[in-house]
Amino acid sequence: MKKYWEFWLDERERSVRMSYIVLVLIGVIALLSFSLYKLYTAPKPVYVIMAKQESGIVFPNQYTKPVLQDFVEKYLTLTYSYTPNTVRDSLQMASYFVSPKLYTSVKYDFESRIKYSIQQNISSSIYFYRDSFKYKKIGEGVWEAQENALIKQYFGTNLIKKKVQFDITIKRGSPTKENPFGLYVYSLVANEVKGGE
Repeated sequence: MKKYWEFWLDERERSVRMSYIVLVLIGVIALLSFSLYKLYTAPKPVYVIMAKQESGIVFPNQYTKPVLQDFVEKYLTLTYSYTPNTVRDSLQMASYFVSPKLYTSVKYDFESRIKYSIQQNISSSIYFYRDSFKYKKIGEGVWEAQENALIKQYFGTNLIKKKVQFDITIKRGSPTKENPFGLYVYSLVANEVKGGE
């Protein structure tokens, strides 16, 4: 039969073993919690289907020329390619690509364009010139882009063509369902180029 102090020593030994087990479990829980936190807060890839061969995955903070070009051309296509039946939806989709700073002025322009297109039966289409897209990074998450395009506007049976140079400032923001690029038009200047077609 064990004596009292032998029981006490056995209990103390078990207690020390249990303390080590508890410390190891706390460490494992802390490691798992940290891993879950990093997994949850890590930037997620954004899947963008582009019109060009370079389609694929776009990772946050990695905006290449094809991605920026596709963003600019998508915005300009939504803004300048429409019929009286599609103008409202097209310009509504284009508004998702505009920064809050630019939205109020663009909203007024879009509303007047919708009204004018429907009342006057105006259609518009845009065609981009090959290799005309240029861009440069001017800050963290900010780019200046330039694109040349031919805009054709149909007033009933009349056609007006004009070559336009677009100077656009793009800022990085958060991707949304409507704007998976996570890019926003911050400023836009459109200048007609004389004698061009």
